[in-house]
Amino acid sequence: MVPKDVVYVTRHILDYRMDGHIIHSAIYLLALILVKTLIEKNKMNKKDPLDIPKLNVVRINISGYGGEFVLGTITKEQYDYWNSQPNDKLEDYALDSFDHVNENKIPLYTAFLGGEGWHDCDNVSHNYGCDLESAWIDITLPDDTILTYENAYGLRDKYENMPRNHLQYSPYDEMIREVGQCYTSNETSYPQSEGHYFTAYSSEKGEFIYTEFELPDTHTFNPSRLVFHTTDLDGSEFLESISYIYPDDSSNDPTELDNEGGSTRGNAWECSIFHVPNSTENN
Repeated sequence: MVPKDVVYVTRHILDYRMDGHIIHSAIYLLALILVKTLIEKNKMNKKDPLDIPKLNVVRINISGYGGEFVLGTITKEQYDYWNSQPNDKLEDYALDSFDHVNENKIPLYTAFLGGEGWHDCDNVSHNYGCDLESAWIDITLPDDTILTYENAYGLRDKYENMPRNHLQYSPYDEMIREVGQCYTSNETSYPQSEGHYFTAYSSEKGEFIYTEFELPDTHTFNPSRLVFHTTDLDGSEFLESISYIYPDDSSNDPTELDNEGGSTRGNAWECSIFHVPNSTENN
């Protein structure tokens, strides 16, 4: 866009010529010099995008296969009723509990969801994330360089032979940190107490984690400072969040990175009930 002051001077020069006035050559020359000066001044006031310093911002996307998992308790009576029914009946109820009760006239004591959604039966565990082994990682550095890793295991293994640093921190041993366990299989020793349980899992694929975070100006991003927080779901590591060890952080207390939300689409859904017996029942 041409500056207003340049337009003003140029318009008046043209007005003089169009009105038939004779402009003294010296005055005319001075006017042209003024126009050129104003144009140069305008150029100097504009910042070259290359001269604008970039923020020390790192972006991370993590995509793969995962979903939403819930585990909640139900009563023995509810378990006995639904255990006597085909599993597709349980699925119909869990997907639309309110209408299913009204349309099928099931006993009210069996309605453990109370008209709510399946994801609300979660008083034991509620997890959302992706399978760590299938979660590929893209890291965009401040200079737009992109680092790609097949998964967190691949990133961790780069530091297998790295000695502990001055913080006595080993990325190979501590980059992946299990923060919980949850089992629903009969082939495991249950961490849950004896009782009756409902569980459901919505399988999804896509981007599960997207985060942007700014580092101190003098700090260079170091992938070995990333921490992946997982839950053991039936023997598989389920990634739920990530952190970064900032310069002022303790390696035992890294800064959790805000997940701004990804983009996934549903793939499948399933639910079931199970019973954890007490020691007397086992004997």
